[in-house]
Amino acid sequence: MLDWGKQQLRLQPVSNYRISYLRLGDGGNQVVLLIHGGGTWLYSFRHLFAPLAEAGFTVLALDMPGHGWTRTNHGFRPNYSLGMMIRVISEFLDSQGVSSPVHFVGNSWGGGWALHFAQMHPRRVASLSLLAASGFRHPEVWLYESLRYPIVGELSTWLVNRRTARSFYRCAFFNTELVSEQMVDEAYAPISKNWENRRAQYRLMRNLDWRETEARMGQTQTPTLVLWGKQDRLWPVSLAHRFGDRLPNVRLELFDRCGHLPHEEMPETTRDTLLKFWSNL
Repeated sequence: MLDWGKQQLRLQPVSNYRISYLRLGDGGNQVVLLIHGGGTWLYSFRHLFAPLAEAGFTVLALDMPGHGWTRTNHGFRPNYSLGMMIRVISEFLDSQGVSSPVHFVGNSWGGGWALHFAQMHPRRVASLSLLAASGFRHPEVWLYESLRYPIVGELSTWLVNRRTARSFYRCAFFNTELVSEQMVDEAYAPISKNWENRRAQYRLMRNLDWRETEARMGQTQTPTLVLWGKQDRLWPVSLAHRFGDRLPNVRLELFDRCGHLPHEEMPETTRDTLLKFWSNL
């Protein structure tokens, strides 16, 4: 498995999975949970691990089911619903002995999963930071939309290759010069070696019902930071304003010259924005 210096990935049995995760820092009850987006893995948050730990937090990041180096137990067929995904998050936190409220940081689908978790388990969430997050019923880019359809979705996932991964990474960045070949290799590695990860993409597209999160948005009292790149080509910045209109306890931050992955494209600014948000709670 990959590592970043001394930061080794670990495996934790959780329900019907062996969850790949990283734990760094010793912040006691000050815990941050980083949740990646669809088709990616915890590598996406690599720039935040050490800085947040050095700022005094216990940092946890996991590969969600159907992603990264997490593995599904033989014979188990996940349905990849919203309920299933947040149940895994809850059991993972239990496995780590986390009982205090957690600062959730989620990107894209990961933000939607974090939002739904806060709606269903508000006492376990200290704050939400939604980075270009899901949460509304809104059309995805064409390749992901195609996954909704039987046969077409299956074929699309089988045809994904390194070139596809590179195209998506470049689409997710405003400054495409920042997308290195090493980044593409790291991002693509897990899906290239695990067919369940490919199956998960079309099952998630068919079973994640964001109407559930949208319907509860007005009752979501968790302090929330919505962070978005103004030049996001995957999720338009208009969605950030929709979150701002619907969530009752929200702060909106827009990054100029930034795409769908602010934590990768502008990691220092993202770190500083998160720390300022948490310090003001």
